[in-house]
Amino acid sequence: PAYYREGRFDDYLPVKDVFINESVSSLEFSSTAESVEIRNRDELAEILVPAENGHYSSDDGVLFDGPGETLLLYPAKRTETEYAIPDDTKRIGEYAFEDCQTLKSLKIPDSVSAIGEYAFEDCLWIENATLPGWTLEYIFTEQLRTLTVTSGSIGGSAFQSCESLTDLTVGDGVEEIGQYAFSYSGLRRVTIGNVKT
Repeated sequence: PAYYREGRFDDYLPVKDVFINESVSSLEFSSTAESVEIRNRDELAEILVPAENGHYSSDDGVLFDGPGETLLLYPAKRTETEYAIPDDTKRIGEYAFEDCQTLKSLKIPDSVSAIGEYAFEDCLWIENATLPGWTLEYIFTEQLRTLTVTSGSIGGSAFQSCESLTDLTVGDGVEEIGQYAFSYSGLRRVTIGNVKT
């Protein structure tokens, strides 16, 4: 079973599912927690997992699977405006960044090879993003102003008519930029590495 502790309570209460109501801002796992479902997490600011827990881990209040390869949940009420996903992360889970209203800058490392459905659902305020090209379909927001694409490709018409986008950096790892990728966008500054086509 998972164990839930809120605020000043010292005793852990065993539960199978955790329902987080509006007043919960911190969630702490026990060392034996194997399975937990987190619902109504709008007010959650941090998740803590003891190092002894082999099923889950946390990095600075963000929930990962045991090995730290899958980012499971970035709490919606974190106050930071910038977040860099750790370099050894391979996957971003379903709904992982859902409703993150304060997040304005995000870095996704090239090590990430999969993003779950709705991972960035209602995460509308990202202004600056550094990420592999294949992730573009997941990150686009109307607020995006600065974009750095580190690898992969940028599809045709990917940012067509994106008037908010003013700064673009294309890294050496980008292999292709599709036709009309930035036509009618608001680009003012562009830095391009050694793109093949």
